[in-house]
Amino acid sequence: MTSRAAFEFVSTYLGHGGPITEGLTREIHKGLVEGVRGGTAEPGEYRRVQNYVVNSATREIVYTPPPAHDVPILMRELVEWLNAPGDVHPFLDGNRRTSRLLSTLCLYRAGYDFKQLFTISEFYVLARQHALSDRQALALGRVLDEGRLAIQELEALCPGVNRRTLQRDLRDMVEKGLLATEGQTNRLEYVAGK
Repeated sequence: MTSRAAFEFVSTYLGHGGPITEGLTREIHKGLVEGVRGGTAEPGEYRRVQNYVVNSATREIVYTPPPAHDVPILMRELVEWLNAPGDVHPFLDGNRRTSRLLSTLCLYRAGYDFKQLFTISEFYVLARQHALSDRQALALGRVLDEGRLAIQELEALCPGVNRRTLQRDLRDMVEKGLLATEGQTNRLEYVAGK
């Protein structure tokens, strides 16, 4: 499943009004990472080993997630919290917009760069507005998830697609302002556009 297909899966699921479940979370993960990174991501499975979030430039550990044995319990608690009743709606209008900005604030405080964050609806708007191909949507999704993308990574995500075709896809997205480039020709990376 491509990133676009995964987003469409979530969008369809939202239309049904069902609860967020651990199974849904696993299916989303499976759809996003199946066939990526040589199958080492264990699509749809909770990790069984310790992992770390590492700064790709300095190799410094920037975050140590909870131990693997705590993950099932924490995921169960997260799903319960996400499904808990309590939709307060304290204002006459603008409650959802306010909650989205508060969510962004929480992510920012947790160390995420809010300028690089896009909501699912913004991703869809960009993909539809710019008539992105599946490859381009995959590249954009990867940049939004990881912060950057090199041509070699896109080649791994799109086996069998000619490098020049992938470069044209990326160049088109740069021209549309969706992506920007950083680095020199042999170390060129694509980041979110301004």
